[in-house]
Amino acid sequence: LLVNFGSTATEIYNEAVNTFFEEDLNKANSIINKRNSLWNISTKISESILKEQEATLVCTICSLREYIDRIIDYSVDIAETAINKSLSYV
Repeated sequence: LLVNFGSTATEIYNEAVNTFFEEDLNKANSIINKRNSLWNISTKISESILKEQEATLVCTICSLREYIDRIIDYSVDIAETAINKSLSYV
């Protein structure tokens, strides 16, 4: 689940950067709308590590999940900036 979450975050980040340069409002909105479903995956990861008993593993997974969440947040920020940039030309 964590690996797929990271891969999805990377894909969304790449989409966001491309969207910024292409100024595609539909893609930008799509990226923003994906945030909620990804938040649910992040929550599932958090819940799944509650069963772990090894503290080091729990800390590592929590850190990775947090870093991936940040990538997604940055992607949404880039998408929002792309929208603002596109609308400033209107």
